[in-house]
Amino acid sequence: MRLTLLSDTELEVIRAYGVINEEKRSVPHPTAILIGRDGRVRWIRIDRDFRKRPAARELLDQLRRLEPGG
Repeated sequence: MRLTLLSDTELEVIRAYGVINEEKRSVPHPTAILIGRDGRVRWIRIDRDFRKRPAARELLDQLRRLEPGG
């Protein structure tokens, strides 16, 4: 499994996915997005509270669902 992380210094991606925090224009809402090999969004979690993040177990479970036979 290959994981790619994104650095969005120009804010293009957070605007495209609609996760920009309107109160703090250059800061996205905490977001985890899993994209399938076909480039389609397979799972997304957006939290309005920066203290809430998906647990590692939740991310691993979602990743397993993306794998063939998962």
